[in-house]
Amino acid sequence: MKKCNVFLMGLVKQDDHKQVALSLMTMLNEIKTPTEEYKPYILLCDNTYESVEKAVYDNASGGCDVIISIGHHMATVFTQIHANGSPIPTIFVGASNPASLKTIKSLDRPGGAMSGVCIAEPSATDLAEQLKILYPYVTKIHIPYHPQGMQDLIQQRAEALIKALQDIDFEIIAHTVTEPQEAIDWIQDTIDEIQAVLLIEGCIVGDYAESHIAYICAATERIFISSNGFYGIERGAPFAYGIQSSAMLPEVISMVRRFWNDRKLLGLQAVITLPDTRKLFVNRFKLPWLPKSLLQKIYTSPIFNIVFKWVRCPIKIERNDL
Repeated sequence: MKKCNVFLMGLVKQDDHKQVALSLMTMLNEIKTPTEEYKPYILLCDNTYESVEKAVYDNASGGCDVIISIGHHMATVFTQIHANGSPIPTIFVGASNPASLKTIKSLDRPGGAMSGVCIAEPSATDLAEQLKILYPYVTKIHIPYHPQGMQDLIQQRAEALIKALQDIDFEIIAHTVTEPQEAIDWIQDTIDEIQAVLLIEGCIVGDYAESHIAYICAATERIFISSNGFYGIERGAPFAYGIQSSAMLPEVISMVRRFWNDRKLLGLQAVITLPDTRKLFVNRFKLPWLPKSLLQKIYTSPIFNIVFKWVRCPIKIERNDL
C-alpha cells in the first residue's frame, strides 16, 4: 500500500498555522485502513512565492501527493504557483473568497487542481452589535489595518466594519499601515488618546504585532479587541469574536481522503463552504448563548469584573519594556 505524502504548509510567523498543522498531522496519523495511510510533513515558511516554491521542491524528493495550504496568504501564493504549472494537487483551508482570489473558477466547479474549505464572510453588523454590548461605555475605537492585505479583502472588511460601528455611534480612528511594526508604533504614539484597539481578522500579518499590541493595552489598561477568534484570546485579548479554525479541519481531512481514494483532480470537488457561526470567546472560555439584555447586565456588573480579573490573569509588563 502506497502512503499518501501530505505537505502541511503555513506561515512561519503565525503560531496559529503551526497549531492547525499539528492538529492536521495528528488527525492524518490516526488514519490507518487497508487502503489508506498518510505521511504528513509540516513546512512553515515566509509568504513569498520563492520561499514557498523552494520549501515544496526542496522537500518533494520523496514524493508529495497533496498539499494542504493553511490560511489566506498561503493560498494566494499557491494560486500563483499553480498558474505557473504546478502539478501538485492543493487543498486550501481558511482562504477567504477563493473565487475572487482566482484560486478557483467557482465554488461549485473549481477547475484545475485546487479546492478546499472556507467559511462565509463575517457579518460586520453582528460584530459591531457585540462590541456595543460588551463595551457600553466605549465611545472611540482605534483600528489599524493594511489596506492592500489579502488582495484588498482587508480594505473591504475594514470599510464594512467601520460603517457598522459608526452607524451605532462609535467614533472610529482608522489608520492604514504597510508593516506590522507600523501598527505597533502607531498604538504606542497615540496611547494617551486610546480607549480601545480593534484588530480585524487578517489586518496585519504575524503573531508578534497582535501580541505586542495586546501587551501594550494590558500594561496601559486599554481595551484590546480581536476578531481573530480563539487565537485572539491566546494572544492576549480579553474578548475575541470569531471562529475556531478546528471547525474546518474534519472537512479538510475528508477532502484529502476523497482525493486519495478517488485519485481525481481536486478541481472536480466543489469547495466546502461552512456557515459563519462566529462565537464569543472569553479567556479560553466560550460563553453560552444568552439574551443581549442579560449579557449587558453581566458584563457591566461589579461581580463580573472581579471574576474576569481572576480568570484572565492579566499580563504584567513594565512600561519601559514596551
